Formats: sequence, C-alpha cells, structure tokens
Amino acid sequence: VKHSSSVTCSNNFSGDITIGKTGNEYLNGNIDELRITKGIARYTESFTPQSAEYSLVSNTNEVVELIDNTTIAANDFTYDGKDLIVNGTVLTIDGTHTFGDVQVINGGKIVQTHASAYESEKLTLTVDDMLIQSGAGIYLDGRGITGEGVALDHLAGGSYGGKGGANSIEPYGSYKEPVDFGTGAVNNTSNRGGGSIKLIVNNGLTLDGYISANGVKNGDSGGSGGSIWLDVAMLSGSGSINSNGGGAFGHSNYGSGSGGRIAVYYGSLDGFDLGSQISAAGGTQGSVGGAGTIYLKDKSQAVGELHIKGSSTSGVTKLSGVIDEPVYVSNARIDLLDGTELKQNIIGTGKVIPHGTFIVPSDYLVVDGWELTLNGEHSFARVDLVNGGKIVQTAASAYESEKLTLTVDDMLIQSG
Repeated sequence: VKHSSSVTCSNNFSGDITIGKTGNEYLNGNIDELRITKGIARYTESFTPQSAEYSLVSNTNEVVELIDNTTIAANDFTYDGKDLIVNGTVLTIDGTHTFGDVQVINGGKIVQTHASAYESEKLTLTVDDMLIQSGAGIYLDGRGITGEGVALDHLAGGSYGGKGGANSIEPYGSYKEPVDFGTGAVNNTSNRGGGSIKLIVNNGLTLDGYISANGVKNGDSGGSGGSIWLDVAMLSGSGSINSNGGGAFGHSNYGSGSGGRIAVYYGSLDGFDLGSQISAAGGTQGSVGGAGTIYLKDKSQAVGELHIKGSSTSGVTKLSGVIDEPVYVSNARIDLLDGTELKQNIIGTGKVIPHGTFIVPSDYLVVDGWELTLNGEHSFARVDLVNGGKIVQTAASAYESEKLTLTVDDMLIQSG
C-alpha cells in the first residue's frame, strides 16, 4: 500500500510500503491482516479485502517543534489544536489544554509549575495520539505542595494515597478519579509531594519513557506521591507510570511519604503490563509510608480493580465506605475503617486490620493468602482460610485487653 490514491502491486513489488500516517495524510480504512516474511507479503487464508475503497484523510494540524524551554500558562491557548514535538527540551504546562498529536523525544520533558496550595491549578491534557520516547517523559516529581502547617508531627512524611510515616495526616482523595497534589514533609520547605495530571488520549499512547509524580525528599522526611489519571483508547510501550512516596532519613523518627494515587482507564493494551509497569509504593526509610492506590479499569467492563502494592507491611493504607472492586494487596497493610463494605473479596499477600465492623460478600469471609487481624466479637456465615491465609489477634498489653470471639456457621482451614 503506497501513499497514493491508487496502487498496483506486482508479485515482485519493490520499493517503500507505508501503512499509516505519513506527513499530513493517513490511511482511513481497515486492513484485516497483512503478513510480511523475509520480504514476502501475503494475505492469510482468512483475509477478505474490504469492498469499500480506502481514502486519504488530510491532517491539517499545524506542527510545532519545541527545541527551547517553553511555558504554556493556564490562560495561554496559543498551542491548542496543534501537533507538538517536545524535542530534548522542557515544556512547562499549567491548566487545561487540548492538542493534536504530541511527541516527547530525545530526553524531552513535560512538567508543571510547583503548587502553592491544594487548590492550585492542576494539569489536564487532551490529545489525539501521544508518543513518549525512552528517556523522555512527563515529570511531575515534587510538583505538589510542601508540608508546612499540614502534617501532625514536624518529622512526619507526607500522606495522600496512604498514610505518611511518623504520625502524619490522614489519607485523602479519590482512588477512582485522582486529582489532588501530593503533600510534602514539614521539616524542609523544598520537600514536596508529587504533582497532578489527567491525561486523555483519544487514540493511542505509546509510553516507552515515563509518567511520574513521585514525592521527593530534600530534608529528613519524604513527600507523598501525587495524582496520575489516564484515560486512553490504547496503551502500549515498555515505559513506567510511578507515583511513589519519597524516602526519609534512616532514623525511625523520620517519616517516609506515602504512595500517591494512579487511575488508568483503557480501551485496549498492546504489550503494556499493568502489573509490573505501574507503581505507587510508600517510601521505606525511617518510619515507612503507606502504599498508594492503583485503580485499573478496562472501559468495556462494569467494574475495575483496586491494587495496593507496597514495599512493606509497616506502612498504612486506609479504605472506607463501599468498595465495589476486587482488592488486590501485595506486601502492604490495609486498615478497614468502621463500616467498610467489601463487595468482593481481598486477594493477595499482606495484612488487613479492621477497625470496628466490616461487611464481606454474602457474609462469606475468604482470607486468601493474607493475614487478618481481628479483635472483639465477629460473626460470619462462613469463613475460609486458604493459601496460607490466617487470622491473628493483636498482642495483649494486659489481662484486660480485648479478647477475640469469632462465631461462624461453617469454617474451612486449609493445610498451610
């Protein structure tokens, strides 16, 4: 298929073959399957050429290549509607903007201005297609707020998706629609949480570089990760999406930051591994920060998945209200606040500690590979302990400490 309105290919065709976009035009049609093996192109037996003619559609967007550091303010729409190439430079963007195709290449970066308050302008981008080359990225590390006047303790790490170490503030924000800035630690005014971005890609996001909103440590304690909210038709590439908490000074009095919040809504995946290429862990130095939240939603499905992946079960991540999604926990601690209702069971490895009552599906508790801490009185229709799952109680501090009373109709305790 050559880039022209009419093409005839002989059995021994030689020359360039272009499928897809070239210059300002691209193919508007469908190719069911085309295989090229050692220079030989052939249809498969099941291939049926479409009856309608292919057409060429003109892309009239102006292409702007940025090679010098550039700033697009929230009220500057000079570049909106254009194709952008961020070539080896830094593009600072604030506010809400819509572009055509965007390429970030040769170590280029998209950043946002440091936030001065929780209410500071967030970054929202809508693009047609986006390529982020290896070594390039959207870099929002430390673009959130400082912890001055926020944390409970002057040595505390920042909180957001989880609780920061060393007596920090409570977690906040939405795991399904994360938009908040991360919070820094108190002991250094340059210590900040991660930034905030909502990125909508109408077609495909090829991510071979990175999108990061990590918390940073510029003092003794660490900031929390920020927000990354992706809504993409197709996600591919070998890159990474990170909203990790910043570390702390090694002494246990200093708090690491918690992980931030990441939500990925996708139509399809092409080689992108959601399990290994996304991280929102808490910092592990000093007093450990809690893991953040990762929400993954196939847009063709009714519900998504909530993942809480930490680097230590010492940090705390809190859940409350009604949780519709299955919860996958890995090397993390989840505290269920009083009245939490789980519509589906928790899966994975880690610790779960309820504070008060909690509701499980059909009154059927399955502890599958994780550790459940129970105190006081609890009753269930059925309890299964499988794949190494176990129920423990808090170590007593006195004879009068709360005892555990567990009432069940049926119970299974699997070997191991």
